[in-house]
Amino acid sequence: MRRLIGLWQHLVASRGAGVRVVWTIHNEVRHEGVGFGDRWGYRILASASDLVIVHSESAKRFAIGLGGVSKNVVKIDHGLYPEDAPDNGFFRKAAAPNAPTVGCLGLIRRYKNYSLVERAVDRMEGPVRCLLAGSVENELSAWAGRVERKGWTVVDRFLTKEELSAAMLACDAIAIPYSRITTSGLLAMAWSYRRPVVTLPLPYFTDYARRFGDAVITVADDDSPDAYAEALQRCLAVDPLERSEAFDRVANALDWSRCVAPLREREEFRNFVDSGCA
Repeated sequence: MRRLIGLWQHLVASRGAGVRVVWTIHNEVRHEGVGFGDRWGYRILASASDLVIVHSESAKRFAIGLGGVSKNVVKIDHGLYPEDAPDNGFFRKAAAPNAPTVGCLGLIRRYKNYSLVERAVDRMEGPVRCLLAGSVENELSAWAGRVERKGWTVVDRFLTKEELSAAMLACDAIAIPYSRITTSGLLAMAWSYRRPVVTLPLPYFTDYARRFGDAVITVADDDSPDAYAEALQRCLAVDPLERSEAFDRVANALDWSRCVAPLREREEFRNFVDSGCA
């Protein structure tokens, strides 16, 4: 409660000093540690924000549902990240000359559903290597140990940006088997390094699949291990030239200069700028 009061006081003081508030909602889905206080924090931010930026239709509906900001909620694409210089030697052992590598990267948390990848890979034909890299939460330690004994490369610690970049480049595909999501920074990072992703059929992912195709984002038919295994197989079988051309389209469409352009085309944003709030 003390933090909520502090947030409210800070926003009130900022508004009183003439500062206008822009809130970007990365994800409205509950993650670890999100509960009662966070929901009230969302409402406080909504009541104090002059502009709310979202990256998906579901996040837009969520923002409007908070009240007070319905005219100033703007959806834009999540742009790609600038590439960091990778630590080239760090994940060299993860690559196998005769087997594709599937990556489960970032903070390894239960809500990310990475156990689905294990069950899917067990059903796949031919050799597949898996890289599990990132800080593993305590309740998943036993699972991480089990997949390591099955042959996965496991790096259980927080990764620097350079190490995460190297992990991306060591993989042929990035697994994003999240069962609930409204925006994915991991997808944007994978695409920044021209790595395809394999996902479940959530609206955020299916929208991108319709725009850019299977070559860069392969969506499983459902959340079963068999369906995810089939999606991984389809992803890994894509022609390299087709994939390269698809990533050229992604890079062009998701350049930040293009992503933010719609803000100035929207009437609500022009009003925001004209009132001296930008």
